[in-house]
Amino acid sequence: MGYPEISKFDKVFLKRTLDNLELMESCQNNFTFLVNSMLGLLILPNEYLEKKKYSNTSVFSKKLKECKEIIKIFSSNEITIMQDREYTIQKCIFRTNKNEEKDANNVTLMELLKKMRNSFAHFNIEPTKMGNDWHGIILKNRNKDGYNTFELYMEKHELKIFVEYIIKCNIAIDN
Repeated sequence: MGYPEISKFDKVFLKRTLDNLELMESCQNNFTFLVNSMLGLLILPNEYLEKKKYSNTSVFSKKLKECKEIIKIFSSNEITIMQDREYTIQKCIFRTNKNEEKDANNVTLMELLKKMRNSFAHFNIEPTKMGNDWHGIILKNRNKDGYNTFELYMEKHELKIFVEYIIKCNIAIDN
């Protein structure tokens, strides 16, 4: 791919990540690869956008209900997960800092990305498995009072859809 133009580092990083996703299925540790891609997207481009004051662009101020490609990921349905034991969780929960439930449809994409970033940064993540393979990931976020303000379960295929969507949103921004 050659050397990236320094002034366009964020765009080059995004395009390379998208190119790498095409190779993911042939990768032995494809779930790990996908989680690493997600982590990179939550940190580099989004911190870069915030630093450049692009965080209020129309694409990131969209409510999740407006993001047709990914809205199904954020349903509030209960799901059953098999870990060392079987248990049921809500697929997606948003709460205010006062522990009041918040409708995921009205959360902005930027709010979601910040919650997800915090989940990774504070290591509030838990992989799930099916047989001997990692199958999904649970992300959580707690406020300073210990309230769980965010919980999201994403299966591997949903994580890939989300990563591709975030890349395309970032690439669409002129900077």
